[in-house]
Amino acid sequence: MPQTKLEKKVKKMAATKILNALLECAIFENASNIHLEPREDELAVRYRVDGVLREVMTLPRQSLAGLVARIKILANLKPSEHRRPQDGHFQMKTNDHRISFHVSIIPVSDGEKVVLRLLNESSSTLTLAQLGFQPSILETIKRNIKKPSGLILVTGPAHSGKTTALYVILNLLNKPGAKIATIEDQSEYCLPRVQQSQINHKIGYTFASGLRALLRQNPKIIMVGEIEDQKTAELALHAAITGHQLFSTLPAKNTTTALSHLINMKIEPFLIASATNVIIAERLVRKICENCRAAHKPSKKMIAELEKNFKHDELKKISQRFYIGKGCQKCGKTGYVGRIGVFEVLEIDTAIGEMIMKNIPAEKIRQKAKEKGLLTLAEDALLKAKEGITTLEEVIRVVKE
Repeated sequence: MPQTKLEKKVKKMAATKILNALLECAIFENASNIHLEPREDELAVRYRVDGVLREVMTLPRQSLAGLVARIKILANLKPSEHRRPQDGHFQMKTNDHRISFHVSIIPVSDGEKVVLRLLNESSSTLTLAQLGFQPSILETIKRNIKKPSGLILVTGPAHSGKTTALYVILNLLNKPGAKIATIEDQSEYCLPRVQQSQINHKIGYTFASGLRALLRQNPKIIMVGEIEDQKTAELALHAAITGHQLFSTLPAKNTTTALSHLINMKIEPFLIASATNVIIAERLVRKICENCRAAHKPSKKMIAELEKNFKHDELKKISQRFYIGKGCQKCGKTGYVGRIGVFEVLEIDTAIGEMIMKNIPAEKIRQKAKEKGLLTLAEDALLKAKEGITTLEEVIRVVKE
């Protein structure tokens, strides 16, 4: 890989200046993660941009010790500890943003590997429409966040935008008269007037024990970082039917498999049906660069790939024209700039609630929801591809079954 101008410049800097340059470059590139990976004779630097990891430079192996020491100092970690994993965080302010860096350091065979996760705290001020909700779905969300009690659950894999979506909703509810509290693994965004607490498994401070403690302080609106076990689920659902607005996440494939996850946790179906207002499934797809977007008709090979990964009713009119990004200076020749959410929103109305209480299998509930107009993740993604927001390649990469 040929050296970039930045790479040549960075190699001549001291550790503090190298780190500052890497952080500033990552912010400029809108990276979500920085990976410092020691190898036998070099240090690889990789950025995750728009969900895709790419190597940006290699540094001399001897620069690792200084960089790790500087990061540990910034994150208030132990500089002399090299045998155990350490986690921490620090912040950096620019003229336009305040960035929070979540630090993870683990020992590896060639030294210590560092991953920095970048969180732009201004992301919590996005609107629901900017997240990518379709207009009809948007109305469903708005209607349900106005309800005085009940659970809104967001599902999806790690780093699929779940927490950001919940913070955008919390920001809408964050009025001077509201009492809002969160219990999280790590507080990813900072909201004024919101009481934010972080769990600590080492001392037994879990989502369940944290939620139990929060309920004694009588907040009206509560966000639980993740429903990770039966205790947390029961506490959250009971709180949701006793006058609290509850928001949380669950690592489920889609909206109806989230119901199966709760049932598998031994949660009573009547409690799920009574407490839950909406389940949202989310993924993130890269957006086509507007500067180099061009019309594109999918090839027969692409159509065959779509037919292999998606159901027939999700592929209607798939042979029409779509779009790609040709690659330009603005997007770094990738054809993409930024990401947007694709969503599936299941509203627990009377009919769906009755099916849940009767313990009807999730697949049948899903079929009923589709008859009632459920827009699936795949359909939303394909719709965004037809609108020229993303590509069919992204749809297959992120949303395939």
